[in-house]
Amino acid sequence: GHGEKLSYLFVNQRYAALYGRQPSGVIGKHPKDVLGSEVFSRSHGNMCRAIAGETVTFDLQLEDKMVEVVYHPDVPPPSKARGFVGVITD
Repeated sequence: GHGEKLSYLFVNQRYAALYGRQPSGVIGKHPKDVLGSEVFSRSHGNMCRAIAGETVTFDLQLEDKMVEVVYHPDVPPPSKARGFVGVITD
């Protein structure tokens, strides 16, 4: 899988704040190091699906709130996905 190769290339201030960080404290990190083991384990399969080229929407419980997460594959034509863009709505 893609578990070991995942890292953040960009995050906005609000996303970083969800995890008590600044964007500079997230960029370059592995998602497991930011999300924590439990949230990462609930998200990883969907991350892999997005990297495989599928748009994935799912609900995710983050401590005291439920959010909707959408992963959009980052696919520069004509190749396969090089990653994905995640959008969280609360």
